Amino acid sequence: MGHEKRILEAFSQNKIERILLIDDVYDVPSLTEIDGSLLDFMSDIEGIDACKAANLNDGDISDALAAVENNNLESDALLNVRKALYAEFVGTREDRFDPGGHFKTVKGLTLAILDPLIALLQKCGQKVEVRLSGLLDGELQFKEFGPQIVFLDYYLSPEATGEGLTAAVKTKARLASVQLLDRLLKTKPADDPAIVLMSSEPVKDKAQAFRQDVEDLGENVLALRFRFLQKGWVSTNGADLKIENEAADTLLDTSQGYVFGQVLHRALKEWRSGAESALKEVLKQIGSLEPKDLAYLFRFRLASEGEKMGSYLEWLFGENLRALVAEKVDWSSEAFTKIDDKELSKGIEGAFDGPSVPIARFFHRVRVDELVGDHTNRRRLGDIFVQPTKKRVMVVITPDCDLVPRGSGPKVTRLLAMEGQLRSFDEDSASADQFIIYKKKPYSLKWDPKSLHTFPVSGSGSLGEVKGMDFLGTLRPLYAQEVQHLALTDLGRIGLSVAPTMGVDASVKVHLRVKSGKGTTFEVLEIPGTSTATVLPERSGAASGHRILLRRSYVHALVDKLRGIDIATLDAEDAPKLTEFLQEKNEDRLIGGFLVKGSAVKEKGPLSTSIQIAAKPDTGKGSAWLQFTLKLSDEAMEDLLSLDPTLIAGDEARATR
Repeated sequence: MGHEKRILEAFSQNKIERILLIDDVYDVPSLTEIDGSLLDFMSDIEGIDACKAANLNDGDISDALAAVENNNLESDALLNVRKALYAEFVGTREDRFDPGGHFKTVKGLTLAILDPLIALLQKCGQKVEVRLSGLLDGELQFKEFGPQIVFLDYYLSPEATGEGLTAAVKTKARLASVQLLDRLLKTKPADDPAIVLMSSEPVKDKAQAFRQDVEDLGENVLALRFRFLQKGWVSTNGADLKIENEAADTLLDTSQGYVFGQVLHRALKEWRSGAESALKEVLKQIGSLEPKDLAYLFRFRLASEGEKMGSYLEWLFGENLRALVAEKVDWSSEAFTKIDDKELSKGIEGAFDGPSVPIARFFHRVRVDELVGDHTNRRRLGDIFVQPTKKRVMVVITPDCDLVPRGSGPKVTRLLAMEGQLRSFDEDSASADQFIIYKKKPYSLKWDPKSLHTFPVSGSGSLGEVKGMDFLGTLRPLYAQEVQHLALTDLGRIGLSVAPTMGVDASVKVHLRVKSGKGTTFEVLEIPGTSTATVLPERSGAASGHRILLRRSYVHALVDKLRGIDIATLDAEDAPKLTEFLQEKNEDRLIGGFLVKGSAVKEKGPLSTSIQIAAKPDTGKGSAWLQFTLKLSDEAMEDLLSLDPTLIAGDEARATR
């Protein structure tokens, strides 16, 4: 997959026209000594002509020559001449602008690494302007140019090259880059530029820490507007550009999500402003409370029911803050009205690339109260206990009114709990909305309403006393009642209007029809990497079948695999289909069918392929030349069968062929 066509279209469709690269390679190399070659250049007619071609006048040239003759390394005139010459050298790469070959020797290789990326960006539209700046002029260029995307070097320092790149230099250069980005964002640019961090060093895993360091200085840099690009991921192959899959991912994520990310960024800034106002207001109201107000609550309401004052205040103040945030945020502002436009995220590839751990953390905090305190004081509806050695979870489903201690103790002596299974967050058939964060790691939960247990409310044998059972926290009321409802009715979960993830994962195999004797057979292609697809259940009716999305990395690897297939091994009818599949003009259909819209299991897949939830490929008349078969876990299959019972009939019929 060449990627170039998709990248150019994404930049054009999102009207990205101003791109700024900030890298110290574009700062003129420092001069440590004045040698004869520089004197010869400044005195020679060809050198003087080069200076004039760089828009230097006679006065500039004579002042610089005098500095060279006097061996004055600190001369501003000499520095200005060298800056002008270097700018021309960077733009043209002509030796006539390089006194003594110094520029090429010091920075030629580093410049060459970035040239293919610049060439690609310059092809992204007639109106696209790509400006190059260094540490010295990056700030000025940013203010004057107002870029929509900034490519920023991870290490910004004239010393951060070759043998000079020591640990101490790296630390200093990284800090210079962090501080520069902080200063750029403090100017409050109108376009809220997306940031692409670059480096020739393998620091991709450190990119988010870099972003966090900028936030710690006071400027908010959202991850959705922040990407990493390794220098060299875009290179040349003869006269053509070679774009690595990782580079395509970064450039497509940045460009396809540019407008959506910009709108979301502005909405979040609007929300943050309202939230800060709400916090000030609730603190003001708390400050007006007198001791007798709180004493009344504790003496006449909380103490008699065995409730802790701290837990009550956490709920009271927290709910007031939530209500004030809703009141203070201007939800009618343009930032929020635009965010509902479905077209903004329509063309983003990989919008769903498996369960999202960051989103899961947000929802965990909404779902589970992990208030640190004496959880042994009393049990509550929704209390969760985890037994990691057995991958077991217990949740209390006894109504809260029966568990209130009061003066004589709770109404019940034993409580009812439902058991569940602790699963890996990315496991096949992982639940879309039942999950927890346990010891900073996300887990999916599979509740079993048929596995109910009773335990003493307190004392020996109670949940808190079971060996290896850790108290996690308490489900907040809505979610506790949802689990309780599941246990009591055993009819299925209620479900929430917006789940943090959707669908269930399945393992995928790809089958290619090849010649075999006088006929054909299907062979399984071994695709490197993770072979995972996601099944999105069709909730409005199963007539069109459930929708399937593949991972972007899997599609890249699949295309690379198919490029290596000898077309002579295919049947005469299938060979043109493979050729058609690999043609660049069909990339849109390929991407749309596998990554953006997905393919329905009861319809044909893109480019004469098919995707089925089945154990074997379809070998019948009119079957597809390239087939994807999905295998789901038993639990996931049960869920899909409840929506579409014909799945099992179709699978059984195919197994008998």
